[in-house]
Order: sequence, then structure tokens, then C-alpha cells
Amino acid sequence: MDYKLRLIGQSRQCEPIQTDMIIAQGHHHFDASIEAREVNTTGSCIMNEMAQIKKLKSGGHLQMNQARLEHFHARGSIKARCIEAKNMKVLGIIRVKNLEVEYGEITMKGVCRINFINAVELQVRTGFSLSKRLIGEKITGKSIQLTNTEANIVRGEHVVLGENCKINTLYYKKQYTIANSANVKRIVKENLL
Repeated sequence: MDYKLRLIGQSRQCEPIQTDMIIAQGHHHFDASIEAREVNTTGSCIMNEMAQIKKLKSGGHLQMNQARLEHFHARGSIKARCIEAKNMKVLGIIRVKNLEVEYGEITMKGVCRINFINAVELQVRTGFSLSKRLIGEKITGKSIQLTNTEANIVRGEHVVLGENCKINTLYYKKQYTIANSANVKRIVKENLL
């Protein structure tokens, strides 16, 4: 597989795509599954079916149904139902129902919503504006660092709750740190198995 698909302007792809590389600039719809080693998008890209991509780089607006990625680097806005990624770095606004990530770094540029996050290592941070925040239901992981985050449950071995976090219940196994401006209603120590 050593094929390149280059899309400029506007397009709609209706057939499944299996290729080495996709470069999409402009406004593009993918209505069938995608399997690629590398995808670079600039502008607006909508993937309606399963996307299996080793390296996905997005600048602009990216909308996905379900994606399995090794390396994911995005600047702009991301909207998805389900993302599984080994390494993820996002600078912008992300809205996902279910996020599974080994190593994730999110720098928020507005209000982000992720219902469920499961990570090995997760870092959520923001710039200077207090309107930038992550809203979620449940965040679990081994090492979690959060800033400006609202969640019902945070569960981890090492948890750092930074400025302006609002958490209903924090479950920790080894250690936790809570900033002065953070608000945690309940803290529960869990046994190590």
C-alpha cells in the first residue's frame, strides 16, 4: 500500500478508502470507512464511519463517528462519538462521548465536553480565560492532571486537581493534590489490588 489521495476544495467520498496517505484541504465528507497510515486535514473534514489511522493531523474542524488512532494531533475543533488513541495532543475545543487514550494532552480554547475518559496519563490545561473548561461525567486513569474541569467522578492512582476544578467524588489509590480554588465534595481512598 503506497497510495496517496490528495483532495483540494470540496468532495464527498462514498466508497471505503484504504490507502497510505490522505491529504485533504477544504471541505470533505467521507461516508464510508477509512484505513490509512497517515491523514492530514486542513479546513473541514467529516468521517461518518470507522476511521483506522496510524497518524492523524487535523487543523480546522474535524468530525468523526468512531476512530482508532495511534498518533492524533489536532488544532481547532473536534467532535466525535468514540475515539481510541495511543498518543493524543489537542489544542482547541473537543467534544466526544467516549475517549480512550494512553497518553493524552488537551489544551482548551473554549468549553470542551467529554462524557467518559479512560486514560493511562491525561493532562488537561487552559490558557488565561476562565470560560475555557472541560465538562465530563467520569474521568479515570493512572496519572491525571486537570485544570478548569467539572466532573461527577475522577478516579486515578495519582491525581492533581488544579485551579477551578469542580468534582463531586474523587477516588484515588496512591496520592492526590487539590488546588485552593478547586472544589471536591467527597474524597475516597481505594485499596490497591
